[in-house]
Amino acid sequence: MTNSEESPEERKANREDLDDGGGIQNLASGVRSLTIQNVGNLILGFIFLGVLVRLLPPNQFGIYSAVIAIYTVAQAFSTLGLQYAGTRFVALLNKSDPRNSWEAAKKILLLTLVFGTVCTALVTSISPFLSIYFSHPHTTAYSIDFILGALYIYSSTVSTVLQAFIQGLRKYNLLAKMLLASRAAGLVLTVLGLIAFRIVEIPLLTWIAYNMIVVLWSLRLFGSNIARSRGAFEYSTILRYSIPLGLGSIVYVIANYADQIFVGGFLSTVDLAVYSAAVLISTGIGAVLFLPLNTTFLPEAARLESDAELSNGMRLAIRYSVLAILPASMIQAGVSAQLLSLFSGSPIYLHGTSSLQILSLLFVFVPLQGIVTSLLQATGETVKAMAVGLSMVASVVVLSIALIPPYQIEGAALSNALISVIGFLLGVYFTKKYLLASANYAYYLKVAVGSAASLVVTVALTAFVSDRTISLIPYAIVGLLVFLACIKLLRVITDEDRTYFSHITPHSLRWILKYL
Repeated sequence: MTNSEESPEERKANREDLDDGGGIQNLASGVRSLTIQNVGNLILGFIFLGVLVRLLPPNQFGIYSAVIAIYTVAQAFSTLGLQYAGTRFVALLNKSDPRNSWEAAKKILLLTLVFGTVCTALVTSISPFLSIYFSHPHTTAYSIDFILGALYIYSSTVSTVLQAFIQGLRKYNLLAKMLLASRAAGLVLTVLGLIAFRIVEIPLLTWIAYNMIVVLWSLRLFGSNIARSRGAFEYSTILRYSIPLGLGSIVYVIANYADQIFVGGFLSTVDLAVYSAAVLISTGIGAVLFLPLNTTFLPEAARLESDAELSNGMRLAIRYSVLAILPASMIQAGVSAQLLSLFSGSPIYLHGTSSLQILSLLFVFVPLQGIVTSLLQATGETVKAMAVGLSMVASVVVLSIALIPPYQIEGAALSNALISVIGFLLGVYFTKKYLLASANYAYYLKVAVGSAASLVVTVALTAFVSDRTISLIPYAIVGLLVFLACIKLLRVITDEDRTYFSHITPHSLRWILKYL
């Protein structure tokens, strides 16, 4: 049934679902808080990226990218799903049994410290071998950078779990403010450090400082509650929940970073720098539009009880992702050359234009795959979530080996983009009872048509008018206006959408929803 065919009773029921004060409204409120934070975070992140790319030589930025890729994978091992346990048990017990909630948090934190220490020690011991793998010509000169990366693992592991406690408490505004302030402080330290010393160790030390700010801030908020907690919460309960999810997380992180690891091994450090810049720019959309949704979707989905509630929550999450992310990614693909020129100021990085275009064109499948995976995790379907992740890992390994040697970084971008498509399709199969019954294909088609129109316009302007950096903002505005005109003409926005987006949109901008 299309939007135009919905009966008045169905539209009223949908609005009541949104306004019932339950999980869906909390989801929307959380998305709004974290979206506002992530707009600021995106600005800071892009400034951070521009500072790194402009002030570090390409080979050193390549080493920085290698350290982050390797140790993001290692961090998945060190947390082992404890962040998911933190979110779930704090959320479930906070109202019914607050004392036991903090006891669960204490034991999760203790496990985090143990796992983080072991993992940090192990990866420190192999840092010379990592330096040899990623450097061209091969050398152990970068071992110190990988050792700093090991310290990043430890600080990031503890920081991630403490943030999960705040998510479980559903204090989204607090989390948003904390992350934004910490990121701003980290940016200041990076800029000052790189102005004085243009070496790769500066941003690595900055990330350690960023994580420590988050850790100290979190402990100041609820450290005393954890210290005074008393209860009978068992370690075995935590591990039974966290280990399957942790294994799934390991699989997903490997899938997302394997392409960069293969680029670092097959190609040069400069190639890795160019490709990493394209990847970081492409994920900027996710930082603003998808991460807030994914951050709030897991704890809220864990609270929803019936299949109907889960189906409605998933439907709204997908509608939001498609409507917000698809047009933004199409516009980004159309102005890829301007984006790379803006951040790098160097013709070397313009070799990543095709890679950024490929990543942007298929980026919408990243949030869609994340949504179906989060639903599987929230409903305890860990085996199915693991199957999705394993399919993505197998795909990225095969595709990277097949595509990177002959097609260089463009092959890496294609393998990166296709694994999200594969993961999403398998996730749809596993969640079809929640998804297919409420899917509105006419809605998705209309949004796709509007997004394609914005892509065509921005590509044409770049190709036939100008591709100078100064054209970035005007072209993006034109592309957005084209998309808004299309969804107005095609009558895409429904009363249900307006109700949902009213929880996210600032009051002063809600007139746009009424107009559309």
